[in-house]
Amino acid sequence: MIPIKTKENLTLSLRSLSTGWIQEHVDRANSILSNKEYTSNDWQVFFEEYFTEYPFTDHLRNYLGYPVFMWFDDSVNLSLQKGLILPLQKTIQGIVTLNDTDLGQAMDKDPNLNQTLFNSHRFFNIMANAGSIDDAYKKNVYDFYAYHITSYPYLWKSTSTIDKSSQPYVASIRALIYMNLGDALPLIPERIIEISDLIDLEGMYSKIWKDFTVLVIANNPEFPEDCNDEGGISL
Repeated sequence: MIPIKTKENLTLSLRSLSTGWIQEHVDRANSILSNKEYTSNDWQVFFEEYFTEYPFTDHLRNYLGYPVFMWFDDSVNLSLQKGLILPLQKTIQGIVTLNDTDLGQAMDKDPNLNQTLFNSHRFFNIMANAGSIDDAYKKNVYDFYAYHITSYPYLWKSTSTIDKSSQPYVASIRALIYMNLGDALPLIPERIIEISDLIDLEGMYSKIWKDFTVLVIANNPEFPEDCNDEGGISL
C-alpha cells in the first residue's frame, strides 16, 4: 500500500507536470514511481483516484510515457502498465457515459476533457505496441474496446455517420479506437472477421480489411462506384 503522504506528494508532482516539464517534480515523481515495493494493485488504486479528480493532459502524457514504458526496471514498468489499465478504461467509459449524446461539444468546450480522452486512448496504443503486458492483459484491453463499441454504436460503428460540425473530434476518437482494437491482439483470421463484424464494415471496406488487414477509416461514405471486384479503382 502506498502511504498517504507519498500519494499526496505524487499527486502534487503529477498535477505540476500536467502543466509542463518541471525537473523538481520529475525527480520527485520518479523516486516514487520507481519504487519496486508498490504493486500493480497499488498503482490501480492510486490512478483511479487521480484520474477521478484531475485531467490526463498532453504534458502529463509526455512525462508519464517515460517512467511507464522506458526509464525503470522491467518489473516496475510492468506494474505501472498493469495498474493503469482499469483507471484509463474507467476514465474513457466515464467521459463517454456522461456525454454520450454531445461528446464532441463537450470536448470542444473543455480542453481538459478533450486531452484526457485522447491521451487515455493514446496510452493504450503505446501499451499495445511498446508495452510489457502479456496476452491476458491485452485481451482485457481488446474486450474493453469491443464492449465500448457495442455500448455506443451510434458513435463508434463504422456505419454511423458523424456530423463533424455538431460532433467535432469524435471521428478522430473513433479512429483511435479502431487502431487500439486492431493492435491489441495478433490479427489471426478469426479475429479479423470478428473486428469486421464488430465495427460493421461493409462492402469494399470489409474486403480490404479481410484481404490486407488495412482498415480504411472513413465517415461512412459510399465506396466509389467504379471500384472493381479486385479492390482497385477503374480509371
